[in-house]
Amino acid sequence: DSELSELGNMDFSKLLLKMKEQCELSDVEREIIYNYPHFIRGDMSEYMARSTFSRIDFKDSHIPPKNTLDLEIGDIVVLNENFGRYKGELHIVTKEMKNDGDKNVVGKLIGSEKKLLEYLNPWSAFKIIK
Repeated sequence: DSELSELGNMDFSKLLLKMKEQCELSDVEREIIYNYPHFIRGDMSEYMARSTFSRIDFKDSHIPPKNTLDLEIGDIVVLNENFGRYKGELHIVTKEMKNDGDKNVVGKLIGSEKKLLEYLNPWSAFKIIK
């Protein structure tokens, strides 16, 4: 009964992605990751799925560089102050690439969650959960 109740309360309008945190998150990063409504831009690249509207609301926030490791498939990143006007965007990495120090690796998709990357499409909504 409890499982059916939980299922009834789920929001099927967006893809839920479980993330394991990779560093100590600031309040701003936590707000962007867990509480901001995310959807993928229409011009999705082969390297990442970009959720961009958070950069507007967090343009005046302090997001210093940290945990700027090279990027692996399934990494969740928040763009830091080194990225200028794009600071505050959240990206999900879909292809390995070098990190130029402008992307904070804040989390990684957990194990089998990486399989869900194939369901990330332009204009689709998603939510990051713990």
